[in-house]
Order: sequence, then structure tokens, then C-alpha cells
Amino acid sequence: MPTPKPNNARRAAVAALARLHKGGWPNMALNSALAAQSLDPRDKAFASALFLGAAERLFTLDWLLQPHLRKPIARLDVEVRAILEAGLYQLLWMRVPPSAAVNESVKLARAFGKSSAAGLVNAVLRKLAPQANAGEAAKNKPIGPDFSTYTFKDETERVMVTWSVGEAVAKAVMAALPEAYDAYFAASFSTGELCLRTNTLKTTPAELAARLEAGGAAVRGGLLPETLYARLPGGVAEEPLFEAGLYHVQGEASQIACACLGPQPGDKVLDLCAAPGGKSATLAEMMQPPNTTTPPGAGLTACDLRENRLPLITQAFARLGITGAQVLQNDGTVYNAALAGCQRVLCDVPCSSLGVLAGKPDLRTANGDNFDTLPEIQMKLLSTAARYVTMGGKLVYATCTIRAAENAGVVRRFLAETPGFALVPPPVAPKGALLRDNMMTLLPHRTATDGFFVATMERLW
Repeated sequence: MPTPKPNNARRAAVAALARLHKGGWPNMALNSALAAQSLDPRDKAFASALFLGAAERLFTLDWLLQPHLRKPIARLDVEVRAILEAGLYQLLWMRVPPSAAVNESVKLARAFGKSSAAGLVNAVLRKLAPQANAGEAAKNKPIGPDFSTYTFKDETERVMVTWSVGEAVAKAVMAALPEAYDAYFAASFSTGELCLRTNTLKTTPAELAARLEAGGAAVRGGLLPETLYARLPGGVAEEPLFEAGLYHVQGEASQIACACLGPQPGDKVLDLCAAPGGKSATLAEMMQPPNTTTPPGAGLTACDLRENRLPLITQAFARLGITGAQVLQNDGTVYNAALAGCQRVLCDVPCSSLGVLAGKPDLRTANGDNFDTLPEIQMKLLSTAARYVTMGGKLVYATCTIRAAENAGVVRRFLAETPGFALVPPPVAPKGALLRDNMMTLLPHRTATDGFFVATMERLW
């Protein structure tokens, strides 16, 4: 009798998880795994949801699995580990019936050539299956395990396991939001929606929404007129409207930072830390006057320190039709006289990235080794950026983190050491934003955006 074949969507998700364990980037791991299988849109959506959900919950899944294993989970064969993680995620967070989750996982063990581990997979998942929220009796129960029934050594471990984050991330967010860290982490998981920025050089938000919906996507508007949130039936890379350059993927908090800079047609604009190019593309679209033959992006310079990242910007510009912008390798901490005389400068600096955990599972377990050194680098970038701003011009300092040392701490030091600049009210402040001394912090549980910090400054003399 032939060996029963597993569901190909599950196989793709497990293959992607295995690639992730081998050091692959999440998006590349998923795209590669999907390309290896012939899946219809529904199965692609299932595989993507299973992979991303399990990847975001890896710390928790491994913590739950470990007591049922004889050796450290990190020492398991990577495919066997991925099969266990994907199976347990289906049981606890997707409400897949235990019989289906367990049986399909056993089939996967054999399909990946790990028949000797099929018994282990079967035994471990069956032990954990009674804890699963599956079946009719669980329809009104919260998804996921009831962590109140577990014993933790301290509050930090509870946070780490409940929200699937490493110790450094848990402690940093607990320190930043001592009264709201659970709410913050609860909002830090992907929702399945992509945030899109309409390419106003080629279409309108209404036209884009209609065309996406015609292709089977579920679409809703965002806080900004040009923003759409969409659930796509397939991957972005295969979406024809993406390939046609009608939009790019960019978090709305990042778009809000661009709106606070407010570039105008004819301005000289600098994006100091530009890769992969989403902010620069948004700035180019904002700068373009209507009914003109001016090359889109004229007056904009997009810089990045790492030369190997510049193709990400040029490729994005080519797809979106931005032909007038300059892309330049540049060390943002060193003054470059050729960039002087800008009316608008965006300084969106490298940071601890605690605000963008959703959909980026690799960030959830960051070791925090560079957290303490970041403010000094950020200060150098901001001080250099300020030298490019003309009188009456605008400078926006932004991060995708919530640590005060990287946010208000840097801005206050900059203002104390750099005469002539003053904070001004943010031109765009969504409901729920925290405003203090004209500095704005966005938090996912308050604004339904990524966590972000934006300080808008004007050069007075």
C-alpha cells in the first residue's frame, strides 16, 4: 500500500519553517517553499497563515514541546522540529481538529524521509492535543492555550512564553510600557492584512481598491487617504497590480512619518537611511505636482550606507515609475556637502525595531546586544541630517521602536546641542497617538499601527 501523501499546503509551511531554522529570512523561506508546491490561492493562504503564525509563536511552541522531548528541541532534526511546531500551532491557534493535525503531521514526517520520527511526532502531539482549543466545545473560547494554568518562575518568563518573545525584547518593552506591556504584545502579532501605499503616480486609492477586489482581495481604507489594508488571495510577488507598480507595501506608521515631513513639489528632499526604499517612494509620490512632465522623484535623494542594499531602492523605483530620484551610497554619520540645501530631510534611523514585531518573527527573539549602543549612532545620524536643512526647512526624526533612550532621549540631546531647531506639532496625528512636547509615539494597541516614534522639527535660524 502506498504511503499516504500529506497536504501540500502543510508541507510548504513546514519546509519554510525548516528553512527558517537553517538561517533563512522569513519572507524568502516562505516564497521558496510556496514556489516548490503547486497550490491554489486557498491553499497558499493556509500555508502562509500556518508558517507565519508558527514562526511568530516559535518561542512559545518550543517551550510547550520541550517537556515532552528527551533532548533539547534545538538538537532535533530541523524538519522534525518544524513538523512538531506546525502541528502544535494548528492544534492551539488554528482550531484544526486533533485528528487532522496529528495525522497530517505523521504523514509529513514520512514524506520528509523522517519515518523513524513518525512515532515521536504522533506521541508528542497526541499528548498535547487535549489542551487544544478544537471542535464545537471550543468555538467561544479564546484561541491559544490558557497561560493562567501554567507556572512561571517570574513575570519576565510569563511574558516571554505568553507573547513568544526573547528575554531582551520582553524586558525592553516591560520597561518602556510598565502599565501596558501585555496589551502592547497582544497587538504585536500579524493580522493577515498587508498595508499598501497607493502609487498616486499611476492610480488612485479608489481605482486600486476596485481592481484588488476584482482579483479576490478583501480591502479596507486606512488612516491616510492613500493607504489600503488588503488580504490578498496569493503572495505579493505574484500579484499583477504589484508588478505593475500600482502600489508598494509600507506600514502606515512609516507613511505617517513621511506625511509629517510633508515634501512639496520643487523641494530638495533627502531620505538619509532609505533602504529598502518604501519611504523614499512615498516621498517621491508626495512631491509630484499634478499634470506635469517633471520626472517623478525629481529633487529627491535616497541614501543608504550599505551599497548592497541600493538595488532594493532602484528596483522599487523602476517598478513604481520613479525616474527622477537619485540613489546614492552614503555614510549618514559623515557630512556630505553635495547634499546640503534641503527643504526636507527624513532621518528614519536604524533602531531596536521593537515597534515592528508583527509579521517579522526574527525580531521577536533579538538578543538586544546593540540596544545600548544605538542612541549614540542615532545621535550622529540626526546631527548630520540637521546640517543639510535650509532655513525654514523641516527635519523629521523617526524610529520604529518605543524605547525612550532611542526616541525622546536622542531628540532632547540633539535640541540641547544644536541651536536653531525647534519641535513643532506633528501635521498628522492619528487617534490614540501619544503626544508629549510635540513628539509623537504610535502604539499598536492604541493606534492599530506599528509602534513608531516621530519628532517633527523646523529650522528657525
